[in-house]
Amino acid sequence: INALAKLGFNAEVSGRNDITIQGKKVSGSAYQVNLGKKDGTGRRALHHGTMLIKVDPGIIKRYLNPNKRKLLSKGIDSVIARVMNLTDINPDMNHQKLCDALSSEFREHYKDYEIVHEDYEHNEVQKNIPEVQKIYEELRSHDWLYSTTPEFANNLETRFDWGVIDIYFRVEKGQIIEGKCFSDSLYPDFIDKLNSIINSKGIPYSHEGINQIGMKLKEAFSSNETLVGYAQDLTNWLNKDCLLYTSDAADDLLCVDLG
Repeated sequence: INALAKLGFNAEVSGRNDITIQGKKVSGSAYQVNLGKKDGTGRRALHHGTMLIKVDPGIIKRYLNPNKRKLLSKGIDSVIARVMNLTDINPDMNHQKLCDALSSEFREHYKDYEIVHEDYEHNEVQKNIPEVQKIYEELRSHDWLYSTTPEFANNLETRFDWGVIDIYFRVEKGQIIEGKCFSDSLYPDFIDKLNSIINSKGIPYSHEGINQIGMKLKEAFSSNETLVGYAQDLTNWLNKDCLLYTSDAADDLLCVDLG
């Protein structure tokens, strides 16, 4: 808060984890404290946070703020607060200015203690610390992103030139376990085959799985060029809108790590 104030931002704490400006979220944090042993040794505190400096709002909406009509979770129900970038207030704000202000404020706050300051490049940490690389790969994996999620249902609707598609998936442990498509398409056989495929079990809820659905549709209607095109339309749409998070999503969110 003090560092932001020195940069000209009137920020305030909201709840336990958030920092807001003008009522909009600019930062979220997570932390853990280990009280250590009775003799006082082993005490540790870990703090991790983010700061929105200049993030594409379209990416935030896609990855972090799904339409509740489309995503009905049986897991933890979370509401994404309205957010803003620091550059919305000060267009000249950048990563280096924020880091310098945070470092300066940290040193001032803990001036009575020895400060250890080490800089690491992202790739350098992964290269030099195998444990970090292992964690990085795990967090990018399909198993982590999808297979560890609670059961949930995803309902999407769109309109193509050839008809309206309203499709529903029920997902558990990264697998599509049930689905249903409704459509006013003039090709009911195409929709019936789609429903058969998405209820055939064993299709992962991933780009690979969506592509499997598309390929099976194309194979089923290989002699009909029009329906092969429809299958490709469906595949493209689902790959774009069905999967709310991919292993590249974190790379798209250009936030500064305060950990």
